Amino acid sequence: MAATVARAGGSVRSGTLTVVAVATTLALMNYNATFSTLPAMARDLRAGTGGQTWILGAISLGTAMLLLAAGRLADDHGRRRVFAAGSAGLAVATV
Repeated sequence: MAATVARAGGSVRSGTLTVVAVATTLALMNYNATFSTLPAMARDLRAGTGGQTWILGAISLGTAMLLLAAGRLADDHGRRRVFAAGSAGLAVATV
């Protein structure tokens, strides 16, 4: 019986790790997509080197602000609920 419980707990942990790893990968891909679109974005906005720096800085600042807000919401409403809402928001924004 103890072996069955240990295996079940291990598969739950493995599933949780998989979900978190995939979500982290998607978030990093979304963050790094800016680097591949930066030349076209800068050209469309007529931004020089300084403008490109501002664009990248704005992305980093926005990400930091969202992480702080998400941490606060997770403290108040639960990590799983905020994680699910954030994943859904990322999926909708990506589409």
